[in-house]
Amino acid sequence: MLNDEIGLYVFTEFLKKEFSQENIQFWITCEKFKKLSDPDEVRFFFLSNNIFFFSLKIRHNANLIWSTYLHDTDDGSCPINIDSRTRLDCQQSLLNKPNANIFEKAQSQIFQLMKYDSYTRFLKSNMYKDCIMNEMEGKSLPSIKQQQQISSMNEERLKNLDSLV
Repeated sequence: MLNDEIGLYVFTEFLKKEFSQENIQFWITCEKFKKLSDPDEVRFFFLSNNIFFFSLKIRHNANLIWSTYLHDTDDGSCPINIDSRTRLDCQQSLLNKPNANIFEKAQSQIFQLMKYDSYTRFLKSNMYKDCIMNEMEGKSLPSIKQQQQISSMNEERLKNLDSLV
């Protein structure tokens, strides 16, 4: 499902309704982060016959991921639900030598959470059932662009309703 563009979109929309879209957003961000390997982004430093890898883009993006998904909020909680040991490991790696796999353990925990919690509920949801029925009836699933337009129209309708109240 995570490799299918429409499936990912529908699952993300489901998570938005459940107020847990930060999980899929974190997972997607980590997938993109792991692919940072453009040679133009890499700088090498030589220390004591060892080569230390350092990438300005990797450090910058690691800091963005940390501040968006792992940094403490005002109430002391973390936007994503991972154990404190994993969070501390990520923080230490960020301070020492960030690399493309810095968030791997946290990403794995979020994947497991989605797999055994959110995805199970998604499979029981009307949203999923509607997609399956459309597929079985030979109806095409709306494209992502169409889905986004529908979401925007629905959000606009809600705003209009709110302004009437």
